[in-house]
Amino acid sequence: MLTFIAARLVSILIVLHRMPNIYLHVRDTHVHHLNYGIFLLAGVGAYLLFSSGPAAPRPPWLGIDSGRRSTSSACG
Repeated sequence: MLTFIAARLVSILIVLHRMPNIYLHVRDTHVHHLNYGIFLLAGVGAYLLFSSGPAAPRPPWLGIDSGRRSTSSACG
C-alpha cells in the first residue's frame, strides 16, 4: 500500500508541475514504462538465443518423465 501511495503522489506532483517530469519522451511521444521491460526481455532473449556461448548445464533427468508420458499416451 505504501508503494501505491508513493507512486500516486509522484504522478500527481508531476501532473501539477510541482516535480520535474521524469517520463521518457521520444520527440512528442510518451514511452510507457511497460515498454522498458518488453525491450529488456526481447534483448536478453535474443542475446541468449543467438550467443555462441555454452548452453547452461541441465540435470540429466529433466525431460525423462515428460517424454515417457507423451509416448505412453500416444500409443493408446
